Amino acid sequence: VAAPAPSPVPVAGPASGGPARARVAPGEFEMGTASDRPGYFKDDQLHRVRITRAFEIGTHEVTQREWTAEMGSLPPGLQADADLPVLGVSWTDAVAFCNRLSSRLDLPEAYRSDGDRWVASGEHGGFRLPTEAEWEFAARAATDSPFAGGSDALLVAWFAGSAGGRPRPVGSLGANALGLFDMSGNAAEWVWDVYQPYPSADVVDPRADEGGDRRVIRGGSYADSEDKLRVTYRRAALPTDTPPTIGFRVARDAR
Repeated sequence: VAAPAPSPVPVAGPASGGPARARVAPGEFEMGTASDRPGYFKDDQLHRVRITRAFEIGTHEVTQREWTAEMGSLPPGLQADADLPVLGVSWTDAVAFCNRLSSRLDLPEAYRSDGDRWVASGEHGGFRLPTEAEWEFAARAATDSPFAGGSDALLVAWFAGSAGGRPRPVGSLGANALGLFDMSGNAAEWVWDVYQPYPSADVVDPRADEGGDRRVIRGGSYADSEDKLRVTYRRAALPTDTPPTIGFRVARDAR
């Protein structure tokens, strides 16, 4: 397995270049779950993925502070705390945040409206959601650990067994080898892709834009059981749904 090299990008705060990010080098990995491993599901069959372009991904989930700086107000029902992940946002809301951040920084917008849905704009360089493959590649960080950052969920994840029924400030537990926090637990995270069964053949730079109505959610949340924190676990919801435990982190093509 080609290891993505840890290389933090020192960008922080809404007045600068957006949320802090880490750079992930191109590489290959086995995505999904082997049929003889716990948690295997027929849609998640193991397959080899090659990522050919470096990308940046947020070191933490988008916080309430970062959300408010771009969007003006918090989603309904949140008890304001600047360092908590923003929750209860739809996939469409997350896309709107990415576009607004890109626009403020004079970057191309990664999404455009096409009637009643959002689609890829074809422009590169702006902020976007990570693809499902990018998310798992970054979460694994060239390891076989079940969780992002290790095999002991208590050290790296806020979940039902540790969080006390509420989200916690981002970055308050251990990171993985890329310096990424909370990829297991705290807020579950929207990614770019439409939910589809994995292919059986090797793929290069996969991104599912068509073929279903639901968008993929990764990472598990503060309310989830430990088995839903695995870096391979996937679920989905409609892009307009606002599950109360779902947030997101940003990504963009590396410069």
